[in-house]
Amino acid sequence: MAFLRDSGLDQAIINAHNNGSLVIGICGGYQILGEQLSDPEHVESALSEQHGLGLLSASTVFTDTKTTTQAVAKVDDQTLKGYEIHMGKTVLFGTTKPFSTIISTNGKAEDRPDGGVNDDQTVFGTYLHGIFDNSVWTRKLLNDIRSSKGLAPLPNEEESFLQYKEEQYEKLADVFEENVDMDRISEILKQSGE
Repeated sequence: MAFLRDSGLDQAIINAHNNGSLVIGICGGYQILGEQLSDPEHVESALSEQHGLGLLSASTVFTDTKTTTQAVAKVDDQTLKGYEIHMGKTVLFGTTKPFSTIISTNGKAEDRPDGGVNDDQTVFGTYLHGIFDNSVWTRKLLNDIRSSKGLAPLPNEEESFLQYKEEQYEKLADVFEENVDMDRISEILKQSGE
């Protein structure tokens, strides 16, 4: 936040929002959209308190507990897959509503709010990384933005980017397994542990 203030980017973001731009924050970007950032244990900053951008009615308290999960969320009728990796908790107040509902983490059922969205849906934030890899949701978001600007919608994509990424990881794993002596690596690891 200090960097944004020192560089003037904080005011540029606020001005962009005031001029009609959609503002989206993920993880730390979500946290700074709120009104207040508290860091009593100095986990993220030497400052104990600082103001956020004030675009969401929310406040964040940083803690030394790190959340790291694979997560599935629901936003309206869409299911989003991603992951969380953050420190701290954010509390919403006023007219800010949750952006999504986390329905599972690391394969276990859950039901908790995530993120925040303002009442006119021009600002939203989430702890869920990877939301833009969810092609159907991303295409809907882009088409909503295009519609608000009087532009025609983009055609639907045939392939999910999330699925494409998984396929590429599998191909990489296959090439790795074909070209690396895993028995030798296991042997080296065992020797280093002795």
